[in-house]
Amino acid sequence: MSHGWKVRTGAVAAAAVALLGPAAVAAPASAEALSCPRKMFCVWKGADFTGEIYGSDQHDRCWHGITDGRSMANEMRHAVHAFEFSDCTGATFTLEPGFDTATTPFPVNSVRS
Repeated sequence: MSHGWKVRTGAVAAAAVALLGPAAVAAPASAEALSCPRKMFCVWKGADFTGEIYGSDQHDRCWHGITDGRSMANEMRHAVHAFEFSDCTGATFTLEPGFDTATTPFPVNSVRS
C-alpha cells in the first residue's frame, strides 16, 4: 500500500543525537525518529523531531512542498537526498537507510527518494 505524501502535526520528545555537519554525517535511528514508519522517510518542520511531519514511502521522484524542514529520518531501504531548494537543487546531503538527524545542516525544502 502506497502512502504517498503525508503531513501531520505532532511533537516528539527530544534527545541528544549527533549533529549533521557539512559532510552529512548522521546517527543511527534514534527513539524519537521511530515515529517515522518503516519503509518511509520523514522530515520534521522543527529540530529534534518536532512540529509538522512530512513523509512518503514512494521513491524515484523529487518530493517538494516541504517548508524549511529541520530534522529528518530515513526508514526506507535506500538512501534519500535532502535539498535546500524546492526543486531538488542547491545544497544537498544524503541520509542512508536507518539513519536520522535531529538537526539538518540547512532548511530542507525537497527530498529525492
